[in-house]
Amino acid sequence: MKSFIKALSFAAVFGLFATACETDPCKDVVCGDHGSCLEGVCNCETGYEKNTEGLCNTEIRAKFQGQWTVSDNCSQSGTASYTVSVTASTANILEVKITNFWGSFVNQGTATIDGNTINIARQEPDADQYFISGSGTINAAANSIAWNYNISDETGATPVVDVCTATWSK
Repeated sequence: MKSFIKALSFAAVFGLFATACETDPCKDVVCGDHGSCLEGVCNCETGYEKNTEGLCNTEIRAKFQGQWTVSDNCSQSGTASYTVSVTASTANILEVKITNFWGSFVNQGTATIDGNTINIARQEPDADQYFISGSGTINAAANSIAWNYNISDETGATPVVDVCTATWSK
């Protein structure tokens, strides 16, 4: 009986220590409306990033949205200044719509967001028959985007490509 009580006491103490060692690393972790905890670390859902409080509540594309003042430098069309508008697409959380790109495109279509990069895949021309493609990288602290893009006029026998760099500022 004595050995049974010792064994039972040992099992109880061992169980207490084993339970104390198995703490949930996510127990007190708050990840926000669009995040989940894994091994104590918050992972944001696709299309979201952590805000200043570390919560997954901010759409990645939010930093790209708004009115931008553009300064273009292009190989064919020279320099130009104008404004563009970037708005959220309703089709995908990683897409935005850009109006007045190159100072011309009325309904340019969509651009996709990947972290701090915005990409315009080659798009069908709008009413002016120009194709557009390129990418930009945002510097959120400076409220600017550095762009490299091409405008292609393929209406003639030989396509004309306008190679451009641009800085967008808020």
